[in-house]
Amino acid sequence: MAMRKAAVASTAVFLARYAGDCAFAVSPGGSAQQLAATLSGVVTDASGAVIPHALVTITLNGVNGFARAVESDGNGNYVATNLSAGTYAVSVTAPGFETFKGKNIILNVAEKHAVNVQLKTGSASTTVIVDDNPVSIDTQAAPVGDHYGYSSARA
Repeated sequence: MAMRKAAVASTAVFLARYAGDCAFAVSPGGSAQQLAATLSGVVTDASGAVIPHALVTITLNGVNGFARAVESDGNGNYVATNLSAGTYAVSVTAPGFETFKGKNIILNVAEKHAVNVQLKTGSASTTVIVDDNPVSIDTQAAPVGDHYGYSSARA
């Protein structure tokens, strides 16, 4: 009986230490992996001056009713987080400027994609449509993927 208690106690200590090690290994900084995409950018006019308080509407293609509206800050920056992977359309409006419409903006899982917008002076009834490049390049984060060393590059 004493031997069984010692074995149980030893197993409990091992599991407690192992669980602590696993918790540290899984979450060393206390942060979880981000699976949602982020769309951001800067809204400017033709001269490059920032346009604060522009309304940026992001709509997921093929899904009726799903739209996210954000406003550019005082520096013309906008950010929309927690977006699902998919193909989006972006509309940007500001008083005294033509409406910008970007379409076919592809967001992948955990991607940070930038769409900088340059609005032209004019009325809001005039619309400028831009078709985004279907090839998406993540310029804001290191992608997760295969790593090739020197030996695999020589082969």
